[in-house]
Amino acid sequence: MNFKNITSILFALLPAGLLAASPVDTVVLSDFEGALPTIARATGANSSASGDSSSAFSVASEGGSQRLQMTDPGGNVNGVVVTIPNAFSEAGFYMVTSDVKVNNTAAGPIATFGMAAKVGSPSNARVSDVNAGYILNLPDRPTNAATFGYQTIGAGVQVSAGGTFPKDLTLYFSTDPSTDPIGTPGEPHADFAGPHRGSASTWPVATNTSAVYIDNIKRIGPGSFGEERHCWISIGDGLTSLANIETYITQAKANGFNCIDILVRYRANHYYIKNRNFNTYQHNEPFGNGANAGNDPVQYAIDRGHELGMRVYGAFSCFLVTDGNNNYPSAMPAGSVTYVYRGPGTAPTPQTAGTGGDDKSGLWADPGRADVRAHTINVLKDLVQNYDLDGIIFDRIRYQGNNFGYNPQALIEMGYNPASPPDPQSVAFEKKRQEVITTFLHDAYVAVTDMKPWMIVGTVPIAYVTSFNDTYNRVFQSWPKWSAIPTANRTITFGAEDLIQPQFYRQWNSGGPGGSYNAPGANRVLMTKALYGDQVSDPMDYGLMPGSNTNVAPLFATLEIDDATDAANTAQALADNICDTQSAGYPLNGSGIFSAESLLIPSQAFGTSMISRIRSATTACGPDVMSSAAPLPDYLMKDGYDNTPPLAIFGGTATSQQYYATITWNTPAAATDGEVPVHYLIYRSTSSSVRELYSNQVGVSQTITGNSFTDGPFPTAGNYYYKIVPVDDYNNKGTATLVGPVSVVSADVIVESRLSNGNVTPSPTYVESGGMFPTTSKSSAPGLTGSGARYGTTINQTATFRPNLPVPGGYNIYVTMGPGNNNDALTEYTITGSGPLITGQKRLVFTDANLVNQWALLSANVQFAAGTNGTLRFKNLDGNGSSPGNRFVMDAVRFELVSSGVDDWQLY
Repeated sequence: MNFKNITSILFALLPAGLLAASPVDTVVLSDFEGALPTIARATGANSSASGDSSSAFSVASEGGSQRLQMTDPGGNVNGVVVTIPNAFSEAGFYMVTSDVKVNNTAAGPIATFGMAAKVGSPSNARVSDVNAGYILNLPDRPTNAATFGYQTIGAGVQVSAGGTFPKDLTLYFSTDPSTDPIGTPGEPHADFAGPHRGSASTWPVATNTSAVYIDNIKRIGPGSFGEERHCWISIGDGLTSLANIETYITQAKANGFNCIDILVRYRANHYYIKNRNFNTYQHNEPFGNGANAGNDPVQYAIDRGHELGMRVYGAFSCFLVTDGNNNYPSAMPAGSVTYVYRGPGTAPTPQTAGTGGDDKSGLWADPGRADVRAHTINVLKDLVQNYDLDGIIFDRIRYQGNNFGYNPQALIEMGYNPASPPDPQSVAFEKKRQEVITTFLHDAYVAVTDMKPWMIVGTVPIAYVTSFNDTYNRVFQSWPKWSAIPTANRTITFGAEDLIQPQFYRQWNSGGPGGSYNAPGANRVLMTKALYGDQVSDPMDYGLMPGSNTNVAPLFATLEIDDATDAANTAQALADNICDTQSAGYPLNGSGIFSAESLLIPSQAFGTSMISRIRSATTACGPDVMSSAAPLPDYLMKDGYDNTPPLAIFGGTATSQQYYATITWNTPAAATDGEVPVHYLIYRSTSSSVRELYSNQVGVSQTITGNSFTDGPFPTAGNYYYKIVPVDDYNNKGTATLVGPVSVVSADVIVESRLSNGNVTPSPTYVESGGMFPTTSKSSAPGLTGSGARYGTTINQTATFRPNLPVPGGYNIYVTMGPGNNNDALTEYTITGSGPLITGQKRLVFTDANLVNQWALLSANVQFAAGTNGTLRFKNLDGNGSSPGNRFVMDAVRFELVSSGVDDWQLY
């Protein structure tokens, strides 16, 4: 992958207007090897420090490279200020990163170290936490931080379009260079004197041999801070109805949403087709109710969402694996159900579900078991490999409660003896369970982004009342640990998620009249804590740092609406909270609403749709919070993030080779980011308006590189059109180019038992043993022209089909039948091709939905010579006319060419 690292010290100075569509680039602003930026110690004049620091700095050689070294012989106030002139040549959102190593001494280690960024010259104005980043694993490793070497921290900055360009960049390096502007209790307000989120001196004199090394200051951008608006389609929305999906997506788009989150895995079952094109990751989880190989709501959402310019995320439920019942899925690792603590001196026992059970919502798998985590990630990788989703959102990525997590194997893996289990309130056991969930999220993040670096990984954690105490310490979704864990495939060292959609489900009446849990106020409390931390619940909660560590888009909900008054109040509260996410006071990356049906569809209970009420509400943002959507946010924390599509191909042609078509094209010139396509998507249709849908895509089980593709054979003869879509190494798709039409001949051969005039198809194409009769029962499968079919009731009767195949090769063989309610016979079939005989049995019965009016596959890729040497024979085994009149019916068979035995050169 081309990560577009540009090692110049200063970016070429071009007028801002000329760079409006500039690609995201990584530019090294200073590596301390050549010309140096302006460096000064932090004082009360050039920073928000509470006094003048005694920090010393120099450019020193460390590890074979020149680094900025910072020490502090005096302790207390500490910090240096680095000003880089002409760092920004155009407006946009940027990530500034720096490699930092803390060399601690054991006498009194540095507890935190961070970087805050602002546009322009140094000043004593405080820098917000949302424009800062910290080395997030120091508190857990205070005396051996140096063994972890350099770690990359990042700070997000928004460069406004006003003023003149280029603009300077000022960076503050200290133990506490940034602040919570709202004033969380105990926050030291960026005084450069204490550890961030702490109160004690952070660089005591006793540790004056400690040192910090700073290197490789980079600028990533320009991008957009943007705003994602998520519409959730979930289990209660009838998501297996494609008509419903169509309504939800088009309505969501029409009402200002730009993201769709659709359920892909529910209770250890799925709404996509497993192993669809690639079967690398095998598993036995079944379809969810209503989904099947012919009904794929996930692909439909991807097709329609992308067609409308929306991002499409898959909502992936992790550890709740049954739906209100005690039938633990056989696809899960044996014995992996969670156990529940039953009290001191009592052995934990397996969880039960349903009425009177431990959790009426269903059974949970125990994430403390490595095999549960591995199984869940394997299912995830199957989905990711086979579907072009923009991202994954993890739901139920938690324990059910504090008394859960006592599966014996899980306890052993955590270092406990199942015979003497820990108390649920044990701090050590609580941390173990936090670490289990963090480990899963980390491993899942790496698994997804190793496979597809561009995929966005997110979570939708639960939030209770107006603090995160239960979130962190009862269900063990520790956002601080999620943010602090070192993770690959990111431009910063830390963080196992790109997006967080915390469930801020407080309603206008959650706490009763005037209650403290009522929206919009209660959700504002939660948003503030998400941004700047909830130190009461976890002293190491630094906040989510949107844009640099994690994009934050709170998820709100309509839940149950009782009447029009309830609807009006709910809509007003939702509108106010959406407005909050768009305001400067809450620098978030968007919002979402759960779920589609209750949001978009008018209700009999309150008339007009909830989205109409939200859009009609007046807020501080104006009359319609869903109008004038901002651009989608860019995920600059992702390694190699790229939002520039490749240029369109040119010179495209389509040439017929009778049963095949060859499409050729020329590689386009490099786009503005210097990249050319690495592969192509090709779509086919009989219409010149070729839609870029999965059902129209050819070559789905391969990666099409180079400059040509041979398509075919074809289901029907006629003219075909193609669209060629270039794709770069970060899955950006360029503009499609139409080629065609090209005229081809169908290589499908259909043999029917009767002709269009009703006569029996003559020998040798169709031959039957005596005693068979005509029937009006007829399949409506595509391609049939005959009138009626043939039936018999004599055991051991046979019917033989002999096709005239156009070319040698591999053929898929299908059979079909009409819907007559006495069409029922077990048959034995024999296929005579150019290889060994193939035999099998097939019940031809009117209740088989995959057979009646459908082409049912008998055998795949059977080799045949050209001509009439091959046959397919059926023998009646039990269709004897007995009650209720079961009979042996012969209608039609189909031979579909899938791999030609003709050399490629012979096609030209």
